[in-house]
Amino acid sequence: MKITLINPNRYRFPPVIPIGLEYLVTILENNNHDVKILDLCFSNDIYSDINSHFREYGSDLIGITIRNVDPSIYGKDEYFIEEIKNIVLYIKDKYNKTIILGGSGFSVMPEEILEYVGGDYGIVGYGENAILKLLNNIKQSNASYKIIDGFKLGIDKNLFHIRGKHFNYKRYFDEGSIAGFETQKGCSGDCIFCSEANRRIIHKNIKNVLNEIKIIADMGYKKFHLCDSEFNLNLEFSEKFLKSLIKENIDIKWVLYMKPVPYNKQYFRLLKDSGAEVITLSVDSYRCEDTKSPYSYEDLKNIIKYCREYGIKLAVDLLVGFPYEAKNSINNVIQFFKNNRPNTVGTSYAIRVYPYTKIEKIISKDSNLKNKLSGYLNDNFIKPVYFKELSLDDINKFVDNDELFKIEGFQKTVNYQRL
Repeated sequence: MKITLINPNRYRFPPVIPIGLEYLVTILENNNHDVKILDLCFSNDIYSDINSHFREYGSDLIGITIRNVDPSIYGKDEYFIEEIKNIVLYIKDKYNKTIILGGSGFSVMPEEILEYVGGDYGIVGYGENAILKLLNNIKQSNASYKIIDGFKLGIDKNLFHIRGKHFNYKRYFDEGSIAGFETQKGCSGDCIFCSEANRRIIHKNIKNVLNEIKIIADMGYKKFHLCDSEFNLNLEFSEKFLKSLIKENIDIKWVLYMKPVPYNKQYFRLLKDSGAEVITLSVDSYRCEDTKSPYSYEDLKNIIKYCREYGIKLAVDLLVGFPYEAKNSINNVIQFFKNNRPNTVGTSYAIRVYPYTKIEKIISKDSNLKNKLSGYLNDNFIKPVYFKELSLDDINKFVDNDELFKIEGFQKTVNYQRL
């Protein structure tokens, strides 16, 4: 088939190279499909650019990735789904094309988004194997379903991707982006707010991942962002990857996400030797004092110590104000970071609620919790809905003007750019 893959993500603070589309191009081309990319990130007139693309390239089918439905940050009253809906409707009305939706944002609530924006088919989770099966079913006119489950179909962990051919890396880097890479798919975490919790982990072929990185580094781009949900889900695999990266001696600097456990001192030494500059550490306030929690204040203290010892900057993503959490718990974790200081603490006090997550189920059973929801309450979670146990005044009192803390949505905090 002749296929157009569209990146509609025009959020540019910073712009993000759509790694998922690069991976799809590889597997589609490997299976003899003719693929073109339409990148609307820097478009000044998206509909003019759509028209120009289709005048030059007659596609049989369109794939559109949805990276995020909204920024998931309280205080920023914005969402991206409306513009994506307009793009879908425009293409269907003017060009009568079959449209497949996918991406991490789509996977949060696939049935709702598919109906809302008017797509024909959707891929939940990993796209590589799923899109091949879906295209084959469409070609044979036996795609009796609307949504295909990419989580179940998985990925080819040995697939080698040639990166950097289909997107203008220079433009992205000039505007503050950095290159992404993955070492694994899935997440074994059980975060109650996350739609990707408890997904089986698939580790990628380390040699192929390193070759991806080399391709981009040889183009002159030396800054990288790890796109794994959390890097240290399996410490044995993470350390194996780090040792291989060090052995290859690729001249890069990179940043990563990790959870507070598991870890050891060697892990941080390997991170430093591999070129890791910044760790973003995900911390949920209620876990710090929960006796059933996988981590404790002592773990956080050790991580701060090891980062200092090896010269790695530590940015904490702190989420506070969970259902039934006592204010004393929130005060304690904030006081802990005042006394044991990482480089910065990005603090979120309102939790974006998505359907089918644990937190949505908890709230749905308690009318008192329902009364603490705010946002677009009548739009089936398509537009932002937040759970707010605290007010901005509450969190400001806890923080007490300490510049270590950056309140998400009210102060500039953009992952790797904020240090």
